[in-house]
Amino acid sequence: NLKLLPVGWIFARLLEQVPAMRTLRQSDLFVDPDPHGTATTYFLSGLIHYMALYRQRAPSGMTPPSFVHPTVRENIDAIVDFIWRDLQEVTNASGESRVF
Repeated sequence: NLKLLPVGWIFARLLEQVPAMRTLRQSDLFVDPDPHGTATTYFLSGLIHYMALYRQRAPSGMTPPSFVHPTVRENIDAIVDFIWRDLQEVTNASGESRVF
C-alpha cells in the first residue's frame, strides 16, 4: 500500500505560515542554488517523514540537535503542531487520508 508523502508541500507551507519560520533566510535553508539543503532543512524534512511513517506526532518538548538553526530549536513545538495538523488535512475527495 504505497502512499506519497507531501514533504515539499508541508515544508513550503511551514515556511509561509509559521511566523518564526518567516525570519529564516535562504542561506539558513539552502547551501547552493541547486538547491541542496542545510542540516536544518533535512531535519525538518526528516521530522515530516517521521510523523507520517510512524503515524504519530513527534514528542512535545523534544530538543533538536545543536546543528539545527536556533529559530527551529526555539519554536519546535509550534513546528511539530503545524506539521501534524497539516498531515491530518491531506485527504482525497472522499475525505480519506492520503498519508496514513
